[in-house]
Amino acid sequence: MPVLELCDKHEIRELLKNSGRKLVVICFTSKNCGACRTTTPRFEAMSDQMPDVIFARVVIEREDELIEEYQIEGVPTFLFCRNGNLKYRFHGGNADFMCNKVEELRFQN
Repeated sequence: MPVLELCDKHEIRELLKNSGRKLVVICFTSKNCGACRTTTPRFEAMSDQMPDVIFARVVIEREDELIEEYQIEGVPTFLFCRNGNLKYRFHGGNADFMCNKVEELRFQN
């Protein structure tokens, strides 16, 4: 399944509301993010390999309301959600950690 591109808080809320029991991984990124260049290929590959997980990307700008709403302290920031609830969050370009966290949370309830 391709990575979903989300544009605003309404699309994020709708995705979380309609995702059921699936793990949802949302990556907050920006156009000028160097660390994002290392995580993006792995993030996209996982979305193709794991149809049971929903992967979504949100491109934020410096003055974006989403920064405050989702407490984005740096990019990339990853939110791991299930049943509309935040299960884990981290920010940084550690692609191995991100992949391991998806594997860890993938089958948990």
